[in-house]
Amino acid sequence: MTPSVKLGLAKDNDRNLLRVAQTVVPIMQKIESYQIQTGRLPEKLDDLGVQPSQYPRVSYKPESSYYALWIKLGWDPSLTFSSQDRSWTFDPGDGSPTKRIKLDVEQP
Repeated sequence: MTPSVKLGLAKDNDRNLLRVAQTVVPIMQKIESYQIQTGRLPEKLDDLGVQPSQYPRVSYKPESSYYALWIKLGWDPSLTFSSQDRSWTFDPGDGSPTKRIKLDVEQP
């Protein structure tokens, strides 16, 4: 991780965060394909055939019509994707405010 991310100075299309975000694109695609096919979100990633050991730092939280993916980046920092508004949020985990950032990853 770059020092800028460690200090909570994440910026749009930060290459390290972009690389992390790209690792969850396959999960996003599976979730959204499942939603199209069934008309609802999966209750858990296991419903998609995704084993937690494949993505040990990723947590999934379905809501009624959208979902969030939370990616642990280290001891405290995290990156969250919300399908509600297709946004990414970086949390430095040091008590400073979270920051919404733009990450141009391939999304379904």
